[in-house]
Amino acid sequence: MRTKTRLAWGRVAGAMGMAVCLSVCGAAMPALAQGDAPKSPSQGDKQDFSKMEKKDMVIFKTGNKVEGVILSEDATSIKMLVIVGGLRSVTTYGKSEILEIKRNEFKPGDAKTDAKADESKESKETPVASTSGPTDYAQPVDRDGKVIPPGTTKVYVVSFEKEFGRDVSKTPVRGIMDDMARAHPDVIVFRFDEEFAYHGEEIGPDFVHVGKESLFTLAVVKTQEIDTLITPRLRDDPAFAHKPKVVAWVKKAMGPGAMLPLVFHDIYFTNDGLQGAVGGLDFLFEGVGDEVVRQKQRSLRLAWIKGLAEEGGHDSRIVQAMCWADFILSYRIVGGQVEFAETMPPTPEWFLLKDDGGINEARRDTMQDVVRMKGNDFLTLDAKKAYDIGLSKGMADSVDELMDKMGITRNYAQMKNKSGQILKDWSKNVSKTEKEVERLIKAFRGVEVKAPGQYEQRTAARGERIRYLQQIKSIMGQYAEAINPERVGDPERVIDQIDVIIDRIKTEQQLDRRP
Repeated sequence: MRTKTRLAWGRVAGAMGMAVCLSVCGAAMPALAQGDAPKSPSQGDKQDFSKMEKKDMVIFKTGNKVEGVILSEDATSIKMLVIVGGLRSVTTYGKSEILEIKRNEFKPGDAKTDAKADESKESKETPVASTSGPTDYAQPVDRDGKVIPPGTTKVYVVSFEKEFGRDVSKTPVRGIMDDMARAHPDVIVFRFDEEFAYHGEEIGPDFVHVGKESLFTLAVVKTQEIDTLITPRLRDDPAFAHKPKVVAWVKKAMGPGAMLPLVFHDIYFTNDGLQGAVGGLDFLFEGVGDEVVRQKQRSLRLAWIKGLAEEGGHDSRIVQAMCWADFILSYRIVGGQVEFAETMPPTPEWFLLKDDGGINEARRDTMQDVVRMKGNDFLTLDAKKAYDIGLSKGMADSVDELMDKMGITRNYAQMKNKSGQILKDWSKNVSKTEKEVERLIKAFRGVEVKAPGQYEQRTAARGERIRYLQQIKSIMGQYAEAINPERVGDPERVIDQIDVIIDRIKTEQQLDRRP
């Protein structure tokens, strides 16, 4: 099983080759000096690029065209906001590359029409439910659009769905917390129903038998990043001075998404809820470097995970059982209280949560149990187990049932809010960005000078390559936290490589000579 899973994970490691490929491809080509690298809209100008409509077109000597808004111009270059569907990036082009500039080429409203056409096309391909809310909360309304009367308990529900670390990441969560601050709810429900996936691909049920650094970075570091946007804000932000009741509601929190619910003190499950499958931490870095160093790295990551559980007031041994192969955990109930033991059940009143089947062949889960999430080599909690060990406060399959379990039995309303639309827009733009960056990388690699190429052709090709690289860098800079590395290469590494490649191309252009 381990060998099979390691082979499956080989696809992840292979994605790292993209950055190297960019470097190699770029090294073979010289470069046109472009001046300073373009600024990301989030880092540079104070203009609100998100509201701009495309109006200008630039046609290059190569025949390529870009559309957007010309922001500034001097004797040698233009600075342009390039608009591709819902994506925007600021790029500087040398006038020596340009054949023609068409200003005011698009009528007002054309961009909105194009964007609606794109959204219509995407909705047919991948329909996503919308939970758009009011522009303000001066008169909050319920999900049916009816004004919520004063004195009613206002319930704000946000559903974390699809893929953790990609569709649910720090940028949309920051926007959701801003929306909550404006809404002033009395109860906040974080609902977890995330796909068992990693970078756009479904994770096989046996992946837990191999530790993977990228997986634990996602599960732990991403959880810490998102938690810093939730817990301190709810505690310290004056907008939450009224201190709403906050709960986690788990339907599916598996693999990378298993950790975030643990930071909440009050956790509820649906009757078919599942949480766990984060195994293999003690296999991390297996066969790499010195064993003492490996153990230190594993212990460090285990401490991170335990810290998340302790933040929510939960026994850290529960999370250790989710991810550590040779850890054994049993429990019993004494006087209504749960008691844990790090051994196999010593007497009949004890129940086994997790054995050491991850390393002990005699206790290894069968494939049938693994597929059904019934194994105990690594702890996966269902609703009953979570309740029995005191992690969950109860089971509920609807908001009404949840409110009842929480003791809120009447005079409450679920608020219409913007969280669903925020997550939907983010997911859509991440997918668009991946497609656009993938296209730009292919275009970059396809630039070549056909023999017998002269100085002018070599210069034009270098300028074209730099232009593609700058667009990739600008776009990825906005969505690097969620970009799929299996399609476009690891975001940070690619961006770093782009700077190196551009500098190399510029240097080679300077060394090139006219005949």
